[in-house]
Amino acid sequence: MIRISRGQAPKILVDPKGAKSERDKAARFYADPANAGKTYKFKIYSHDQVKEALTRLFGAKCAYCESRYAGTQPMDVEHFRPKGKVLEDDGTEVRGYYWLASEWTNLLPSCIDCNRERRQWLADIGTVRSVGKGERFPLEKGCKRAAAPDEEKAERPLLLNPCLEDPEKHFEFTEDAIVRPSRGAGAVKERAQASIEVYALNRSGLVEERLQLLRLLQRRAGMIESLMTIVDREDVPETIRTLVEDLITHEMDELRKTCEPGRPFSLMARQFIDDFRERLRQ
Repeated sequence: MIRISRGQAPKILVDPKGAKSERDKAARFYADPANAGKTYKFKIYSHDQVKEALTRLFGAKCAYCESRYAGTQPMDVEHFRPKGKVLEDDGTEVRGYYWLASEWTNLLPSCIDCNRERRQWLADIGTVRSVGKGERFPLEKGCKRAAAPDEEKAERPLLLNPCLEDPEKHFEFTEDAIVRPSRGAGAVKERAQASIEVYALNRSGLVEERLQLLRLLQRRAGMIESLMTIVDREDVPETIRTLVEDLITHEMDELRKTCEPGRPFSLMARQFIDDFRERLRQ
């Protein structure tokens, strides 16, 4: 997960005949006692304009796990705050944030495994659990859940939103590509842990994909260090030294490319390369 600055909303979400009309209809639907326990069927949020805008904004990557969904699976238009209903920790269901169903700031692109709840093997704890965000949206203990428009502004969500916060301050990766809360205490650590669990960021398949990239980064870093020992030797001919220096520059450039926002797992790559550069300076 990396920080993304949200761009301008697609036209369909600001068109009075689009999102606003749907919000008004949803409000009337939920105000009708005859619809108690029912869920309004929203449509605008899944419009092609919205999907295209989210894909461009996040580079065809899942907003949560940073895996690329392009070419392998359909993208889910994910509601940060669930639109229809919310599943509480005790298993009860309450009405969702229907007024945010077509709100641009509440929409994110997600892969299926981050967005949909199902049983998966978790690499960090070595067991199978039902994970994936689904209809969950946990709040800090003692925080009142919003039941009407604007009340959500007083909430204190436990989940991290990549368009509102910098995930790099909350996460770090182990040598086995397991993501965990970065060093910290209190609410910071609690929010990181909640996000890891709810978004299923340590599901086995995802960890394996990250691990493949991490091993590639380690090999490139090892090659650079080996090449640097050649450059440091006094008996190396100048022509060879120049070739080796060019190789080092090439390998460093290749490492830097893995940090680009459009690359999968760029946060892990950035942290690895920052640590590697620090090691070289010592």
